[in-house]
Amino acid sequence: MQTRGGVTPLPLQSLRPHWILGRGLCLYRCEGFDHVPRAKREAALVFQVQSWSPFDRTGHFAVWSGGSAMVWYWDADASALPDGHPALASAGVEPAQCLVLPETLFRPRHEHGVCLQRCTEGYEIQHWRDGLLRGSYWSMQPPSAQRLAWFADRQNIEEVADPPLLDALLAEPWSSDTRPREWLLHNELRLAAGVALIFSIVLIWQEARYWKYGWVGNGFDGSFAEIQEQVAPFMAARDGHRNLSGINQVLDDLLRAPSQAYLMGQVDQTLPSPEAKFVEWRYQQGELKVVVEDAAASPVEYVQRIEAQPIFREVRVEQGRRPNQLDLTMKVVR
Repeated sequence: MQTRGGVTPLPLQSLRPHWILGRGLCLYRCEGFDHVPRAKREAALVFQVQSWSPFDRTGHFAVWSGGSAMVWYWDADASALPDGHPALASAGVEPAQCLVLPETLFRPRHEHGVCLQRCTEGYEIQHWRDGLLRGSYWSMQPPSAQRLAWFADRQNIEEVADPPLLDALLAEPWSSDTRPREWLLHNELRLAAGVALIFSIVLIWQEARYWKYGWVGNGFDGSFAEIQEQVAPFMAARDGHRNLSGINQVLDDLLRAPSQAYLMGQVDQTLPSPEAKFVEWRYQQGELKVVVEDAAASPVEYVQRIEAQPIFREVRVEQGRRPNQLDLTMKVVR
């Protein structure tokens, strides 16, 4: 287990060696990819992680649940497995044999509700719904009542004044799946029967489609022109309504846009150092870009503090043109 305080061997036996990153070293997001074709979701996830991450090199691990991904990501340079580390050498394990996973996967998985998970270092507030970790917030100290209220508001749920405190540690991560080879061997007969059934259904469907087209084709040409003539007025009215709705939406967005002074005040509250100052400021169409000059800037701390403000989402940090500058980009939620 690697935390901010160092590396500690755990008295647990698992099927393979794991290098576990403490929750305080990871950032977390739950993202939906239902709009992305299944075959392209992994590539889309990798692209998204790079846009979220404030690090030069980013490691990540994702657990999929349908079209949603529970994603932990971290600084790959700060969390790299060191060659010859005593914890590995004493167990006779090479770094390449270890699977790097976040600590949350070794804490019990839940179905519904809010709970407070005691971590090896610090505490994690978790919001579960339908077996999916919808939201997570880590802090070094137990969260205050104000922080719990802020978390409930951010998750759009009822406030939980005293969530249950959990402290279990698992020997195996709950994300473990059966290996593909073992699954294929176990389901060989079912797969063969399924392929044969699908092949039969395709043949029957093709025959039925040809028969249907031959039966319908004779009267289709004449009825199509008649239907087009009947629906033409409705299509024109629909287009006019859509144009008017678009204009109304633009006006509504302009009227509800927060002022520049309000946004600057919200960002200023999050600056961790009183010496930090604004160098550039750009706000347009719901996206705010700020350049901050801070000699002691910590990208992770900036992301965590700004995302703690309910008005900001999708915070990204990049190194500025100068060594002591950070480029901050975020979405403004109205």
